[in-house]
Amino acid sequence: MTFLNPLILFGLMAASIPVILHLLNLRKLRKIEFSSLYFLKELQKNKIRKIKIRQILLLIIRTLIVAFLVFSFSRPVMKGYLSGFGSHAKTSVVIILDDSYSMMRDDENGNYFKQAKESAAGIIDIMEEGDDLTIIRTSQLPEVALRNSQNFGAAKKELLNYKSGFKFNTLFTALNSASQILTETKNYNKEIYIITDNQKANYKLSGDDKNPAPLFDEKVRLYLVDIGSKNSINNSVENVEVLNKIFEKDNPVNLKVTLKNYGNDTKDALMSVYLSGKRVSQKNVNMVNGSIVTEISFVPHNGGYLGGYVELEDDELPLDNRRYFSLFIPEQLNILLSGDDESDYMFPKIALSSFGTDSLNKTTGEIFKLTAKRNSAFVSTNLSSFDAIMLFGAGNLSSGDFERIKSFLLGGGGVIFFPSNKGDISTINNFFNSIGVSGVSGFSDLNSSFLSFSKIDYDHPLFQGIFENKFGMVNRQIESPQILKSVNLNINRNSVSVISLSNSYPFLMDCDFGNSKVLVYSVNPSLEWSDYPFKGLFIPLTYKSIFYVANRFESGSALLVGEKADIGIKTSNNDPITKLIYPDGEEEKISLNQTPSGYYYNFSNTNSPGIYSFSNSNKIVKTIPVNLSADESDMEKISTSGLDEFMNSVSPLSQYKYLDKASDITSFLQEARYGVELWKELLIITLILILMEMFIARDSKKELTEALINK
Repeated sequence: MTFLNPLILFGLMAASIPVILHLLNLRKLRKIEFSSLYFLKELQKNKIRKIKIRQILLLIIRTLIVAFLVFSFSRPVMKGYLSGFGSHAKTSVVIILDDSYSMMRDDENGNYFKQAKESAAGIIDIMEEGDDLTIIRTSQLPEVALRNSQNFGAAKKELLNYKSGFKFNTLFTALNSASQILTETKNYNKEIYIITDNQKANYKLSGDDKNPAPLFDEKVRLYLVDIGSKNSINNSVENVEVLNKIFEKDNPVNLKVTLKNYGNDTKDALMSVYLSGKRVSQKNVNMVNGSIVTEISFVPHNGGYLGGYVELEDDELPLDNRRYFSLFIPEQLNILLSGDDESDYMFPKIALSSFGTDSLNKTTGEIFKLTAKRNSAFVSTNLSSFDAIMLFGAGNLSSGDFERIKSFLLGGGGVIFFPSNKGDISTINNFFNSIGVSGVSGFSDLNSSFLSFSKIDYDHPLFQGIFENKFGMVNRQIESPQILKSVNLNINRNSVSVISLSNSYPFLMDCDFGNSKVLVYSVNPSLEWSDYPFKGLFIPLTYKSIFYVANRFESGSALLVGEKADIGIKTSNNDPITKLIYPDGEEEKISLNQTPSGYYYNFSNTNSPGIYSFSNSNKIVKTIPVNLSADESDMEKISTSGLDEFMNSVSPLSQYKYLDKASDITSFLQEARYGVELWKELLIITLILILMEMFIARDSKKELTEALINK
C-alpha cells in the first residue's frame, strides 16, 4: 500500500475523538435515587445488554468513519511496479509517435493524428520531476524529434504543434532507436509508448531484421496505444511508368499506371492525368480487388521540363491517390557534327537542316541548332553546351578527347557514331573501349555484291511513330539500302542490334552508357558506302536518332519521400544552377558539386511528395518527382497474434501492454506506475458507515428511552 498524500495520515489522530467522548460520557453519569428492589424487578436485563452493545458498535463505527475519511484524503493505492520507489521514482520515457500520412484519416473520435497527440500529451502530464522525455516521430527517423528533455511544458507545447509527415518507417526502426536511447539513460525505470494506427505494414521487417535479437530486457515496459477503430477501404495509385523513350511536342506520351484496390468493393473510379496543373486526359477504371494495370495517353503541346501526376478520385485517404512523374520534351537541341572530313556529315547536315537551320530564328520553330566542325578542332569545343554529338570517325581525336566525350555522356549527353571515310579499325576500337562499346572486328568491303537489311526490331523506340499515318494506320515496310561497305560491329551485354545486315552484323546498334545512350552505325552516310542517304528511312531515322540520344530520361528519376540521391545536372561553368524550387513553391539557393564527369547535387531534403525543380536564371533545367511509399496504402490492422509475435521478438511479452482506448491512457498509466487508487472506494465505505451510524444511533436512543419510561 502506498499513499500519494501521506501527510493527511496525521488526521488519524482524530479517530480517537469518539473514544474520548465515550469515556467522558461514562464519567458524567448522574446518580438517581430509586428503590433498588423496584429497579431490579422491572429492569429487562437483555435490553440493557443490547443497548450497551449498540453503544460499543456506534463507537467503533464512528471511529472507522473518521479513519476511512482520513485514508480517502491521503489517496491510498494498491502497489504498482513503482511501489518500491514510491511516487518519486525517476523514469525515462520514450514516446514513439506514428506521424506518417495514414494518420491523416478521421473516425468518429476525430482526426487520428490529433488523437495521437492528445494521448502523448496525457503521458507527459503524469511525468514528474526527475523523469526525462524522448519523442521519436516515425517520419523523421533517423532523426529524433526530442531527446532526454526535462522541460515537459515546452515539450508538450511543441508536441501539440506537430504536423503529420509523409515518410514511411517501420516501428522496428523506431524501437531500435529507442533501444539505443534507453541504453544511455541512468534511470532505473524505462517506459516506451507506441502511439500508432496499428497498420500491419508498420510491423514489417526487412531482410536484415528477420528474426531480430530482443531489443529490451525486463526493466523496459512497452505500451501500445491503438489509434483508430476501423480497417479503411482504400484505393491508391501505386506506380506510374512513362513508356516513351522519345519525347516530342504534339506527339502522344503513353503512361503505364498501376492502381490497387485494398477493399472488396468493386466500382468504377475516374483516373485523370494532369500536366503542369491542367487536366490533359481522363479514363474510367473498374477498380476490382487487387492490382489493376492500365494505360493512358496524353498529348503535350509545350516543351521543356514538365511535371505531372496521375490522380484517382478521392476516398478516405486521398494522399495516395496521386502519383507524380516528370519528362523532358526538347524545344531545341544543340547538335555538334564532328568528322574527319566535311564529306562525312554532308548528308546528315542536309537532313537535319530540313527541320531548321542556324539562320532561322528560334521563334520560327527551329528544332535543331547545328554546329559543324572537323575532329581536329574538337579539343577547343565546349561540349557542355550541346545535347548530342554526331561523331564521324575518331581520327585526329586524342585520348584526352575520348575522356571528354566520356564525361559528356556521364553528364547526360548522347552520342551517335558513324565510321569515317578516312578512319581505321584501331582508332575506332580505342574510342569504343573508352566508352565501353564492343569493338570492331574489321570491314566488309564488297566489290561485286552488296549487303541489305535482314532483321529489324520494329518495337525499338527509334521506330515509334515512323510507320503510322495521320489516320493511325501502321504500315511496317522499309526499303533496304544497298550497302557496299560497312564495319563489322560486335555486340556485348551493354548493346543490342536494332537493324541487322545480311552478314549477321548490326547496321545500327543501341548501346547503354550509364543513363546515356550511344547509337553506332556501321556505314558512313555517304554514297561511297551505300545509297542509304537516298532511302526514305534516312531522314526520319536520323531525326529519331537525335531525339533518342538527346533524351534525358527524366521519367526514370523518381524518388520516394525521404530518399537521398546524387542528381546529375547538365550545366556549364558560365551558367550555374542557383535555385531548388520545392513543391509548395518555396525556393532555396543551392551549390553544385563538380567532378570530372560533370555537376551533381546531393539531393536529400525530399520530405514531401511533389515535383522538385532545379532552376537556372528562371529556366527549369531539371525536375525530379518525389512520391509516397505505397507501404501505407494498405489500411489493414495487424492481428492480435501477429502483434504478440512482433512484441515478443523485441521484448519479454510480460512487459508489454496493449491499450485500445486512447481516452483512458492517463488513468491507466497512473495505475500501472503507482497502483490502483482506492480513495473513491474508501469514500463510499465512509458514506455507508455514516448511514449505519445514523440508523443504529436512532434505534439505540429509542430503545433506551422506552426502557427508562417503562422502568
